[in-house]
Amino acid sequence: MEEQFLKSFLSLYGASIIKTSIVDGKIFGNLRFKDESYEEDSQEFSWIPIGDNTNLSKAISLCDFIKENHLNQGDKMLVSESELLTLLTNSNWSIDIAQNAIDFLFKIQVFMIDEGKETDYFFIHF
Repeated sequence: MEEQFLKSFLSLYGASIIKTSIVDGKIFGNLRFKDESYEEDSQEFSWIPIGDNTNLSKAISLCDFIKENHLNQGDKMLVSESELLTLLTNSNWSIDIAQNAIDFLFKIQVFMIDEGKETDYFFIHF
């Protein structure tokens, strides 16, 4: 479930995962952005999974909804939180499930690794 979440989350950046591994409960991997054709242009990342399968499942659905509806540009949402909630409830999400998924997703930080150090992170914000 964690790797599926990462796939959906990082796709919001136009990235696809090349490979992953798990060491001591932490997921490490490499990704490539759509416009990069060489593996040496890949970005390493790490993430310590948080939440349970229910939270991850809803976050996957939320990432997919955001992407399918073109609601973000990189880390920035193109709609407000209240607009996103309206769109979700109009798509048969309950208000509680939608709010919980938003709260969970917007706390996620997937670290970028440059030269062996966590230097920045992927996240989503309004």
